[in-house]
Amino acid sequence: MAKVKKRKWVTKQGEGREAWIVDYADQQGTRRLKTFTTKKEADAWLVQARHEVKLGTHTAASASKTLGEAWELWIADSEANGLEVSTVRQRRQLLTHHIKPFIGGMKLAELNTPLLYQFDDQLRAAGRSLAMRRKVMVHVKTCIKFAQGRGYVAQNVALGVKIKTDARETAKGPLRAGVDFPTMAELNALIDNSRGRLRPFIVTPACG
Repeated sequence: MAKVKKRKWVTKQGEGREAWIVDYADQQGTRRLKTFTTKKEADAWLVQARHEVKLGTHTAASASKTLGEAWELWIADSEANGLEVSTVRQRRQLLTHHIKPFIGGMKLAELNTPLLYQFDDQLRAAGRSLAMRRKVMVHVKTCIKFAQGRGYVAQNVALGVKIKTDARETAKGPLRAGVDFPTMAELNALIDNSRGRLRPFIVTPACG
């Protein structure tokens, strides 16, 4: 039966420490432990975990891959299935330039809708255009769907995320980098990662 219990210990330096442990079983009956700083946090998390276990949508953080790891596996699967080189290249570029710098190290089981909206806010603050932010989120949804199909996570929390245009992006006036055309950072990323016969078609317009 799931329960919250306190754990106390003494460090090597002789300092007392304590934490609150949630001891529970997931939907497969596997015993899991999760640690919290306060009892309030542990109790709130247990209520949510019980609900997810009942629905069959719970994934323990300790058994979950990071978004970056899942993305790498998604790319490997894309290559194994013979997807277009340009498609694989785009997915790798998105991972390198937009996922890893922000939420690539986050566990799939820890992702939720508010966190993904915060991620979009980070992308906007970092100068990513509206079109790029929407492209990133579409790929996040597809990557999590891939991970869900492989059993790495029980639900796709990105499905309900909608990237809307805000007032700054709809304001009339001169054309703006990152809104009406790519920023220099986005152009440089395209140029740096372009290869083969496609490179002239990217470099010439960008430098023209």
